[in-house]
Amino acid sequence: MEINKNPFHYKKYIFILRTSARMSNLRPTFLPQQAKRCLENILYEITNKDLHNIAAMLAQEQSVQVQTFGNSQGNWTWPVVQRFLHERGHKCTQASQGKQWLLNSPSFLIKPGSGFVGFIDSNTLESYSYKESQWRTTKGPLSKEEINTALQKGQTFAVHQMWAPLEPFYAQNNTFHITTDNSHWTRYECHPEACWRLSPVSYDQRETAVKKFMRAHKKTPILMSNSQEMVICAPHKSGWKSSPLLNYEPMDIHETSQRAAETLTDCLVQHITDHNHGWGVMAHALFTALYQIGGKVPKEKFSRFTDEELEILEKYNNGMCKMRCIKGTSTH
Repeated sequence: MEINKNPFHYKKYIFILRTSARMSNLRPTFLPQQAKRCLENILYEITNKDLHNIAAMLAQEQSVQVQTFGNSQGNWTWPVVQRFLHERGHKCTQASQGKQWLLNSPSFLIKPGSGFVGFIDSNTLESYSYKESQWRTTKGPLSKEEINTALQKGQTFAVHQMWAPLEPFYAQNNTFHITTDNSHWTRYECHPEACWRLSPVSYDQRETAVKKFMRAHKKTPILMSNSQEMVICAPHKSGWKSSPLLNYEPMDIHETSQRAAETLTDCLVQHITDHNHGWGVMAHALFTALYQIGGKVPKEKFSRFTDEELEILEKYNNGMCKMRCIKGTSTH
């Protein structure tokens, strides 16, 4: 077979290869300045230099070119927007995945105290802000019906202030402690004198930490227990006075715990009856205790009707439904 030595043939071939290489590197594209408009809709006026600095930071961290995250025409990508918000104390929490909504309703999120800023669709960089009782996008206002539809079309993220729940403690110059579901025996203490720097404290076999907690609550008695006994620690002039309440070693632990619970319940009921105050506190405590040990209570249990009356009412409702269905069918 004879090889074609026409130089234009090779140039054309090389051009095709280069074009294919560029196409393999495709990423989502947005309208010029869309990232800037997106952020200004939910925050304030910013400059292209601000976004360029964020893109340069990401490029340096990932050892890639700045063009990976945008260009000089302002075509910045979602990672730039997300990092820009993070650097200014805002977190982007995923709100929707397709048509599935992952957070509370937008009407709940916009309530004061949540630190809510707005929503952003990461696919289009369209943002949604709620100002003066009106939802607004970069293109104009939206009604409440339109916003619910728009938020579930793409990959939506809720933008909120990361430190909003802690603002009252900063304002009052108060110490606060942080525990999480998976921290177990560890608590993170934040003190004003340390500029609220996190100080992890483990309560696992730490007598000092327990004593510190007791000093912070030295005005009231504390009920404490371990695998051997249950004691009441009460504040005293010379420190803490411990009075053994129950000892598990010579007794059956389940029987002993039951007796302690019954005694506390009787005292609580008597105190509430005498002072005519406290049933709400007791209800919350008992509800928490029930769910803590894996129990549940159906809402029907809180009804004033008896079980027999509830059964009659259910049969009545079922009968009415059947009658409605029959009448509805006969009219057609």
